[in-house]
Amino acid sequence: IEVAAGLAPTVKEKQGHYSVYTEENTQRGWVEEHIGAIDSWASFDAYPWLKVEDIPLERVVQAAAILPAEMEIIPLYGCILNGAQWLMGFDNFCIKLCEDPELVEAVIDRVGRLNLAVLERVAALPRVGAIWYADDLAHVSGLMIPPEFLKRNIYPWMRAIGALCRRMDLPYIFHTDGDVTPILDDLIECGVNCLQPIEPKAMDIVGVRQRYGTGLALAGNIDLGGTLTLGAPEDVRAEVRDRIRTVGRDGAYCVGSSNSVTDYVPIANFRAMIDATLEHGRRPLAKAAVR
Repeated sequence: IEVAAGLAPTVKEKQGHYSVYTEENTQRGWVEEHIGAIDSWASFDAYPWLKVEDIPLERVVQAAAILPAEMEIIPLYGCILNGAQWLMGFDNFCIKLCEDPELVEAVIDRVGRLNLAVLERVAALPRVGAIWYADDLAHVSGLMIPPEFLKRNIYPWMRAIGALCRRMDLPYIFHTDGDVTPILDDLIECGVNCLQPIEPKAMDIVGVRQRYGTGLALAGNIDLGGTLTLGAPEDVRAEVRDRIRTVGRDGAYCVGSSNSVTDYVPIANFRAMIDATLEHGRRPLAKAAVR
């Protein structure tokens, strides 16, 4: 269940900022990369900012009412850095970092306050088992934004989310694409308990496990850019078995895609990932998974 908090739907439609997947509408949308809804202080003041009450949580409540007793919900909410980038357009965001950093910081502050308020409501809902916050901080070859900027403008919000998770006794799962190896210590200091999805073309999941042990849970890493989309079901099973063997034998690993399960993943490969996880991931681990 995913909501990018802070983006008013009417403006998003105008700017091409979102995708909607319903029975009636399966059209794919794209984020405008050049110019967004906010490119000046005037457009910042005029923007129809959402209130926390505007963010829909009904689906979480509805899901909680029908879940089997042994299951809980892990809602995916968030995007503070990315929310600001979507609102401003990525190109414009980067230009304003140099020309008008105060505007960028004001957008981030506004989006951050709304995200935190939404997560506080989410954490209090019934049957919520963890908080899953997403914000892409990197691309394949490194960070999008200098670490100093993250420390000044993003980490305070991430620490606040971490404090919320501790207060509610909930695990804190963080999604970011790309290579965040240089800031892993910072993310842990912010309270992150689990890192997802650890893209294989960007990060070495075995190296992360060796560096942090089971103190940092890991999720994902089954290759969306190769095995899941271009491989055969037996290739998927082999990769799942290998991940369980190399990083999951002591626990603290959740099998999953190296990003998400997109609509171009063959159903047979998706089922192979689930079946192989159930086959090799039960305790005690199957012999084939630990050889």
